[in-house]
Amino acid sequence: METEKIIEGEITYSKTGIFIEGKTDKDKAIHFSLLNIPELSAFGVSNITEDHKYILFIDYDNTSKRDLDGELTMLNREFFINEFLILTTGENHYQVVAFDKFDLDQIVYMLGKTNCDYSYKSAPIKLDKGWILRIDEKADIDGNIIQSKPKYVSFIVFKKRPGYTPEKSRAHIQFFSSLYPEFGDELFIQEDLFDNMDRYEKVKLIKYKTSKKDFLVGIGMDKLEWSKRLIIEFDEGGE
Repeated sequence: METEKIIEGEITYSKTGIFIEGKTDKDKAIHFSLLNIPELSAFGVSNITEDHKYILFIDYDNTSKRDLDGELTMLNREFFINEFLILTTGENHYQVVAFDKFDLDQIVYMLGKTNCDYSYKSAPIKLDKGWILRIDEKADIDGNIIQSKPKYVSFIVFKKRPGYTPEKSRAHIQFFSSLYPEFGDELFIQEDLFDNMDRYEKVKLIKYKTSKKDFLVGIGMDKLEWSKRLIIEFDEGGE
């Protein structure tokens, strides 16, 4: 059996796996991947509307409340968005929903201006699905709950700009107010906030596969073989 030594290389950790690239003492390139295979399922709601517009969904990971407030201030200042529903999926993990309707290119641009989760910002655009936010628990293939459903944090309202009344998604407002009674109570108190809602009443719900994003962080190479959610690919090729 021929043996070669790896003389240099780089290990990259990401949401989707561990990726190792190296070179042997016989000048061969080695690519080694430990892929995190999603086995979690969840239900989510799409930001697409019946008339093929989009409202703004944002998913923040590892973001403090102070930094989140700064993001919302920026969005209000640059895009005139006045109202934000804030949910949390865990410590320093937030979901943001704004109900103003935009075209696809505007949503892409706004997400690009934020510091939200990179995988959410750069996700391939699927015109029939839009962007998705989870609305229930994450469960593995055996039905075990991995993460609880998002919880209500607050409803933030900025001062309105005179004469600016963008059309809002009635369906999404009704959906989230029924899902989170606290949000519904806020709407009842400030009933004049949404005086330019569209006429549509349906939202798109989607069941999808996902993964626990911190699954690979800090578990150690010695524990990788314990997971049925990892596969190994080995690729050796010359320069």
